[in-house]
Amino acid sequence: MPLTWRAELNDFVKRHLDLDIISTHKHKSAMIHEPIHGSHYFFPHELMVLDQPLIQRLRDVGQVDVVPFVFPSANHNRFEHTIGVVAVADKMLKSLQLKHPRLVDEGDIYNVRMAALLHDCGHGAFSHASEQIYKNFPDFKEIAEHLPGSKTMRPHELLSYALVTSEAFMEFIHSVNQACEVSLDPWFIADSIGGLLEGDKAYLGGIINGPLDADKLDYIQRDSYFTGIKMSLDLDRLFYSLRVTDNGDDRVLGIDIGGISALEQIIFSKMMLFNCVYHHHQVRAAGCLIKDAIIAANRHYSVTMLGKFLDLTDSDILNLGRSFFADREQFRSVHFLRRRKLLKRAFVICKDTIAKNSLDDWWQVIKDTQGEQEYGLQCAIRELTGIERVWVDVPSPPSFSEGRKCIVVRPKCNQPLRELFPIDEWTTSFAQNKYKAFVFCEEEFTGVVYEAAMVAIRDAFGVEFNDNVKVMCKID
Repeated sequence: MPLTWRAELNDFVKRHLDLDIISTHKHKSAMIHEPIHGSHYFFPHELMVLDQPLIQRLRDVGQVDVVPFVFPSANHNRFEHTIGVVAVADKMLKSLQLKHPRLVDEGDIYNVRMAALLHDCGHGAFSHASEQIYKNFPDFKEIAEHLPGSKTMRPHELLSYALVTSEAFMEFIHSVNQACEVSLDPWFIADSIGGLLEGDKAYLGGIINGPLDADKLDYIQRDSYFTGIKMSLDLDRLFYSLRVTDNGDDRVLGIDIGGISALEQIIFSKMMLFNCVYHHHQVRAAGCLIKDAIIAANRHYSVTMLGKFLDLTDSDILNLGRSFFADREQFRSVHFLRRRKLLKRAFVICKDTIAKNSLDDWWQVIKDTQGEQEYGLQCAIRELTGIERVWVDVPSPPSFSEGRKCIVVRPKCNQPLRELFPIDEWTTSFAQNKYKAFVFCEEEFTGVVYEAAMVAIRDAFGVEFNDNVKVMCKID
């Protein structure tokens, strides 16, 4: 008897495949233009996948979830990002092919490009925001128990892996292979998406999921462009510096010494995006509302099964409660978002708000408050105030694995970037000095929630705060 999640996701894939496209696209190719990377050619077998409802649904899944509520021009979507990742992956492949012609053949190019095309097919509504909800579904927990590499994969990567390796998708790829006389390997594609590729071909997987992957190189440029945050990446230099090198039992992607400056640009740009965009306090406030809205959508549509949950897009969530007869209280968060009535800060935890006698402990407090402790603190504040609509938001500190994992290829020995440049100290210092956690509520309750949060956090962690909390939250 098949596992419930396998049957559910297989049914989802069947409903999102149009097999007639195989015959209509057999001799069809396309040149697609987009603003970040220009014009790029797509092969017939790629269009057979790109035009499937499975991928087209990404047009209605925002790339940066709730960021458009704060940065109005950031309305780009996962579909546009997918096109960009294929373009970047192709440039990386061609650069490697020039330096290592025997290590990159036509089959490798087709499979890596296809992995780039499919890498985000497992994203749900509002991208990463919905991950915080469905990762607690029984179906998802069962997936995490049965799929390889689940401890290292993020939720959407696990779902992408599961969709690509579903029976329905395997049969579809087989039909594409026959129609176009190519040799796409769904297991290679899935392992590349999940960062699981090892051995002699690990460097190809690194193009899709690794310290220097095409996903990162696209979203940094795309998110900065559409939010209006001025950044510049010297990708041409980075591509020119790409190398394949041995790292133990694996052949991995690395850079030569000339690419370090370009890599530093990437790390610095990533830092700035987290500080200015992803962790912006209004973005985090909107994120609390959208998570509440997704929970309401789950109740309304009864989508506890992942296959049904993935049917929901951003529009489905925002259209909840539009009807005149809708329960306004049930969809309160949706109405707030549609009117851009964002939550307000009632408390801020950061280096500037911690009292001097507690400074030594504050970063450990942030780490301890992740996950269940975050929810426990939220419940404690709600109980103290009697106010249900209070949210504690403790963002995961950004991960900068580039310094630890990126290999710099040198004449006599290979070294991780951290041995040539103090990247760990740089990123840690940046994160700790810029990082903030929040308690949000509706504007009329900020004073009451501030007092309760002070008590709850002090009782839980023994941390004292200074008057900067009131200043940041604009509480009189």
